[in-house]
Amino acid sequence: MSKVAAAFASIGVLLLVLNALGGIVSGIWLGVIGEWWALGVGLVGLFVSPFLVTILLIPGLLFAAPGAALSVVDRGLRWCWRASPASTQQH
Repeated sequence: MSKVAAAFASIGVLLLVLNALGGIVSGIWLGVIGEWWALGVGLVGLFVSPFLVTILLIPGLLFAAPGAALSVVDRGLRWCWRASPASTQQH
């Protein structure tokens, strides 16, 4: 492993730990200083946001069925992948 890759790996581990503990520590801190409304808004957002994201992603399902059908059958828009510049590059 090169020195650059090792540096990025160690920074990645540090960011992983900070991201994992950030919500817990901030929740405890908000409780300690008495900002209960902010803690409540955060908890409501934690439980409500997956449902809201699901509702927002539902229109994308309109494209999923035709896309799956076109990828299985060799017709329709399959020529786009074959004709793309990336498919003609030599590796």
